[in-house]
Amino acid sequence: MGLYLLFFFGEKLKKNALLLAFSAISLSSYSADIVISFCPVTKTQASPKGWSSTFSVQNNSGVVLDLASNKFTMDWPSLVSLPWPFSNGVQVGTVWSFNINVNWPGSIANGQTANLSVNNSIFSGVLQFPTSGTYVQGGQSYTVEVKNCNQTQNFELFDATFDFKR
Repeated sequence: MGLYLLFFFGEKLKKNALLLAFSAISLSSYSADIVISFCPVTKTQASPKGWSSTFSVQNNSGVVLDLASNKFTMDWPSLVSLPWPFSNGVQVGTVWSFNINVNWPGSIANGQTANLSVNNSIFSGVLQFPTSGTYVQGGQSYTVEVKNCNQTQNFELFDATFDFKR
């Protein structure tokens, strides 16, 4: 009888463990409403430090996004300037609010992706991209995930000058 109970409860535990594992995988595969991917990223270390990138904006929100008329907000600590196709950039501390301008009519339908490029944006210190943010349209807030393939080299971590005296 004891062996039967062990087998019975063992099967229940296996099923519950499988259900928990499936739930965890499902939650981890959750995608944000909007995904912005910067790749490839090129940088110049000469002053002023700059970066350029092609990037995509993927709409998973379920609605048409009017990017030119509504703002993204992200914590972007190393950013100094954000040129076209970004516009109306406002910086408060390390938090930036801005629009992204896509081709006419300035919107992205649900399930579509816009591919853009940015050139000669300025940063200070070490280039750090945000990992998330928000987008607000019509009073509705949408989650934004930011991905990038930027790689920081060791020499970028040191801002130093040398004064050679002979």
